[in-house]
Amino acid sequence: MADAEIDLLFAQALQAGKERNYIKASNLLLRIVSETDAMPQAYLYLGRSYHALGHIDLAIQFLRYFTELKPGVGAGHFFLGRAYFLRRLHARAVEELETAARLEPENSQAHALLGMARLRMRDTSRAAASLGRAVELDGENTDLYNAYLHTLLIDAVKVYRSGDIDLARDMFTFLLDAGYDGPLPQLYLAALEKRNGNYAQALHWYDRVIFSYPEDPLLHLQRARVLYQLGKIAEAVEIFEAFGFSFEDDESGADAEELDRFMAREAYKKGHLRKAAIYAKRVIKRTGRDYEMHLLLGEAFRNLGSFSKARNHFTRAWEVDRNRIEPLYGIAMVLWHVGDHKEMLTYLDKIDRIDPGNAIAAYYRALCLRELNAPSNEVIPALQNALRKNTPDKYLTTALGAEYLDDSRPDLAEKWFEKALEFAPSHQDALQGLIETYEALEEDQKSARSYELYLKKFPADLQIRNNYIHLLLDMEKFEDAIAQIQAALPISNDGRELQRLLAYCCRRTGQFVEAAVVYRNLLKDEPANEAYLRALCYCLDFSGKRKTSLELLEKAFVYLTPSVELRLIYGVLLYRESRFDDALEQFRQALDKSPDDWRAYKNMGMIYRKRGINDFAEKYFARAEKHKPS
Repeated sequence: MADAEIDLLFAQALQAGKERNYIKASNLLLRIVSETDAMPQAYLYLGRSYHALGHIDLAIQFLRYFTELKPGVGAGHFFLGRAYFLRRLHARAVEELETAARLEPENSQAHALLGMARLRMRDTSRAAASLGRAVELDGENTDLYNAYLHTLLIDAVKVYRSGDIDLARDMFTFLLDAGYDGPLPQLYLAALEKRNGNYAQALHWYDRVIFSYPEDPLLHLQRARVLYQLGKIAEAVEIFEAFGFSFEDDESGADAEELDRFMAREAYKKGHLRKAAIYAKRVIKRTGRDYEMHLLLGEAFRNLGSFSKARNHFTRAWEVDRNRIEPLYGIAMVLWHVGDHKEMLTYLDKIDRIDPGNAIAAYYRALCLRELNAPSNEVIPALQNALRKNTPDKYLTTALGAEYLDDSRPDLAEKWFEKALEFAPSHQDALQGLIETYEALEEDQKSARSYELYLKKFPADLQIRNNYIHLLLDMEKFEDAIAQIQAALPISNDGRELQRLLAYCCRRTGQFVEAAVVYRNLLKDEPANEAYLRALCYCLDFSGKRKTSLELLEKAFVYLTPSVELRLIYGVLLYRESRFDDALEQFRQALDKSPDDWRAYKNMGMIYRKRGINDFAEKYFARAEKHKPS
């Protein structure tokens, strides 16, 4: 393609983009990149056009091509990062947006989007830094400013929980000075000042925050304790008595213990697990071992993921009262969380001894046996027993389906996975089990539907998507395969095999321009790959770009030694362009390497017949027939 033609097409594409005719723009740009590498920016605008059309996977494909060609251009990394962000591929978005911000440090949008991507990655400290930089560059953007303050609040809470009280105080104070609209900074300032013994400051913040939560008994009681520490006994007693506590002079006495017990219960009910643990520990410190508080601590630590601490408190609760079953439930659940199914069975036995036929024990016994790979003739009856004793749920039904599948009975597995999905349509194990069931039953149509259902819920599962792609190829559903490959490419680390399959599917569906673009990019990594070169020539020829195909081969012959196959293709293209002498030369060189190749003889015969030299034509046709495989 001549430079003038490229420039004209590119100008037309830009104009179409300005007019929001993104379909026209993308078609023009696609034509450019299928025929030449001379205009890398066409990939950038093609990616942006597909983004505007809502084809995010295609946008990523072409923006990646651009960043590979022009790694030093910030715009490419920004738009690619934006596309990754929309696909919820936040780690990849961060990588691209960091590069964009480094290459274009004054780009407020790059810093802002980088901050949001880092926030999605729960990297709040760096998110706040990025958003802060964006605010510096675009101070009039109120949405951006509010996002910055919200992120800073999350980071301040993390700092507070890490124990850095001074830094946390500075951050919460900054938020209030910056106009943060919400009571949480005041609440945390009250807590940290109380923790540091600065009771006057703590009271100041409690007085402010209590207007936001006037019905919260925990706040009123915490404020009362601060009043007590400040010597404002009458005010404190009035609040305590309002909540049913007859408070005496010494806060360390029995009334204080009941207050802490109440605070622990209330905090646990509200989901404030760390706070509940603090008050429960105070009760135990005053009274010694306490069944209720050890049980509460066990549950709090279990939900916080501190399983060793949780087990310790459940054990202590059981030691206080060995006739109670609740601590054994707690220990069993801790063992379930840490995956110690063998020891869990011993605790389920203890539960059964206290309460023979216990439904919860039956439930987890069946699941433990399944996890321990016990024989099917043991697991299946256990699961059936658990289903009789308990309300069926997604875990029991999925486990029974999986057990039937492992026992080579996929016909029985199907209904149990379907039942599981009635309870929970997004249950991953059941969705995956259904895929495996239909594969075992060799029901391709149902298998394809189950893949679709799974990938709607879990689009980032690359292994499952790859399996689905190969099923579609086996079924010769090439259009569907294209859609799945395009969805897989953004999450693939090495997409060369996927691109090869994409190009193949595009060829099979007559999308020769799209296939040509992919083959061009494959050749950048493997310029000597003749299979890609032949395929590209084929696609260019079928998309009406035979001259471009010939130019490509002429350049390729300079740096590679062409095979017989490639010379034959070149010769045929020359023949179709009526360059008969050049075509004959290619066929003769092919015969020099492979004297028995019947195709070269046949092609030469066709040229001689076209020229009216019928004697020569018949001679070459006869040789072709002689060497043609039977």
